[in-house]
Amino acid sequence: MLVACFICLKNNPLLLYGVALASVQNPLHVAAMAGHLSFVKEMIRLKPEFAAELNQDGFNHIHIASAYGYVEIVRELLKIDFAYCRLTSKDRRTAHKR
Repeated sequence: MLVACFICLKNNPLLLYGVALASVQNPLHVAAMAGHLSFVKEMIRLKPEFAAELNQDGFNHIHIASAYGYVEIVRELLKIDFAYCRLTSKDRRTAHKR
């Protein structure tokens, strides 16, 4: 499945822009929820601005990955910007405990 996604992206690099416009969840949200570290890394490389977006429930990728216990994905996302762990969801939750 992931190989097919990578082939699609190689054949059509603008595919991510259309997906971002057509959905309230971008591919990085989906990859974080599914626990696909390699796909998360590729999405960050291709479109790092996805990391700042919230889904329809107001959660960012850090919230999603930490809720599912995907520690390696959380670490990868924190490499982009450590401040992501302090972003709040719509209900004012952060991805870390104080």
